[in-house]
Amino acid sequence: KKKWRCAELLVDSGAVDNVSDPKLFPEYFVRQSEGSKRGMQYLAANNGRIPNQGEQHLCCLRQEGNAFKIRMQSAAVPRPILSVMRLAEYGKEVTFREDGGTICDGKTGRTTDFQKKHGVYVLKAWLLATPEVSESQSEAGFTRQG
Repeated sequence: KKKWRCAELLVDSGAVDNVSDPKLFPEYFVRQSEGSKRGMQYLAANNGRIPNQGEQHLCCLRQEGNAFKIRMQSAAVPRPILSVMRLAEYGKEVTFREDGGTICDGKTGRTTDFQKKHGVYVLKAWLLATPEVSESQSEAGFTRQG
């Protein structure tokens, strides 16, 4: 039986990638990404460097009931970040309001609302806590973190 757990993703208009710490989602494999192969590093708000450790492919469910998958770059960040730039590249339109905002899929017209919480924008989603392990995940290059 599938089990789900709640996850909060920061909706960030300044982020260049969707990023999360692999320790936040230990049930998902981390595989090498183009960024980790190249030794890519992210610039933190304090000008520190954060190495790209690979990527995870998360299975999620919106509050509205629509399933979606998201590729998160793995790096030591305190909270998972959803990049508005990446959303726009995938045909999503993001609107910010004082109390929250909306992500609209340009192809389907489906919308997803997010809230403003403690001064940041947060998308609440359900994360599949018991992902299916596929053959491709057990190939070389995939590891579990933790």
